[in-house]
Amino acid sequence: MVDLRDAGVPESAAEDELEVGATFDENALAKAKYFARITGMATLADDSGLEVEALGGAPGVLSKRWSGRSDLSGQALDDANNQRLLARLDGL
Repeated sequence: MVDLRDAGVPESAAEDELEVGATFDENALAKAKYFARITGMATLADDSGLEVEALGGAPGVLSKRWSGRSDLSGQALDDANNQRLLARLDGL
């Protein structure tokens, strides 16, 4: 078993465009099909996110995009997502 790095697949902005499903399963399947196509290898993929019961399951599949900040990435994006989450939870 190899990961994408070991398979020589560099990170790409195209990966973010794969996560358009309504469920984690749909997103994982889209990723598996995409990476199988570009590597020619059998592929397993997952998708994850945070589901907060008090917010009706939000942010769910939108966890990475929860803040709406497409101008950020990495830790800065994580921080913005966490800030929005805490703001939504404030007072609950």
